[in-house]
Amino acid sequence: WSYSNFRDWANEEEFSVKTLPVLMPKIPPLVDEVLNWQPDIVGFSLYDTSINCGRVFALEFKKHRPGLPVVYGGPGAGVWNLRKGRDFERGAVDVVVVGEGESTGLEVVERLKQGQAMSGCLGTLHMNDQGEIKQELPRSNTHLNDLPVPYFGDFNFHDYRHFALPIMMSRGCVAKCTFCSETRFWNKFRYREADHVIREMTENRQEDWPTHYLVADSLLNGNFRVLGDLARQVIEKDLRITWGGYARLDRRMTPELLSALHRSGCQYLSYGLETGSQAVMDAMEKHTTVEVSKQVIRDTFLAGIEVHLNIVVGFPTETEEDFQQTLDFLTECRDWISIVNTGETCGIAANTPLWDDPHRFFIATDVAGRVKPGIRGEWESQDGANNADVRHDRLHRLRSLLDQWSEIIWFPRGPRPNQMARRHIPEFHP
Repeated sequence: WSYSNFRDWANEEEFSVKTLPVLMPKIPPLVDEVLNWQPDIVGFSLYDTSINCGRVFALEFKKHRPGLPVVYGGPGAGVWNLRKGRDFERGAVDVVVVGEGESTGLEVVERLKQGQAMSGCLGTLHMNDQGEIKQELPRSNTHLNDLPVPYFGDFNFHDYRHFALPIMMSRGCVAKCTFCSETRFWNKFRYREADHVIREMTENRQEDWPTHYLVADSLLNGNFRVLGDLARQVIEKDLRITWGGYARLDRRMTPELLSALHRSGCQYLSYGLETGSQAVMDAMEKHTTVEVSKQVIRDTFLAGIEVHLNIVVGFPTETEEDFQQTLDFLTECRDWISIVNTGETCGIAANTPLWDDPHRFFIATDVAGRVKPGIRGEWESQDGANNADVRHDRLHRLRSLLDQWSEIIWFPRGPRPNQMARRHIPEFHP
């Protein structure tokens, strides 16, 4: 797996043609290993890249152990193809946990153990006795400060690419970017108080455990009071940790706050810049400016924190002039940047404003008003000026520019050998 192979995993047709033939020989021994544990239930935490793979495994479990309950959960569990009932009809899954899984998952397990029906189990999708797919009412959001501290003692950390511990400080996002589904998925932004996060860090200070934390949030600066309090407590308690994660380019990321973050062990901040064009920023509803973004990037670098930037190439309203402004922005800021994640080109994800209101963004649609595939089966603008070929050409030009700068690493290609020692790269943490 790498991000450059995204479609080979996420697209059902490409998964079947490219990925599954390579994967199939590896599946039986893994299925046997799990079944040797004599599980009462098998659960899958799914993302959009693992739905197809998860389905293959689920069907294998069902083939070898008919009647073994299979439960789906995770961000990918409630997407449109599951709601159409295809995985139920194929016999791959019995229950889907939609949304947060802590409370719902416990109730699902308890009902399955007791042989009870899922009717009335909030936050689930299931098939009733009449063969109908039923979606129950959503469950209330979890109070994050009530969650227990996760225990990682059963994990061999050296089996993982990251020698690091994940930690959650919040759920959701304070923004509503038009290309993103995070806000809708989580319903609203919620956060843990700094005391609660510090308690988790303190309890996880075990011998031979990692002291680097990957903040697994949509953004770690959604609440500036909590962020400042967290940095202060880490410094005062001398926890001697390192950490980093995603953040918004916000004018409240002041030199004073950034200095405190650095002293508390923050090694990198991965900012969602997306574009160097103010017009595109506004269409994305980023609610910031190019100049503020530039200032925060500079201040982050001067504070001793690595700057990682994420770019979206080919947003529906992006013109050639807008794209050139992104290249110019990166050129101007290149001395302050460590890593650029180019991603692939802009996609139209379900449950986003781009998907729900394509006309607003001049995206071509079919007679039913749905996003219409164009060149290569990908979306295009109504006038055809923004199409797959144009976007892939821009992506190639962006990566070619980054190739000229030996000091900057870009993903999905990853670091060159001489760059490994000069950057903190969470994907390859030693």
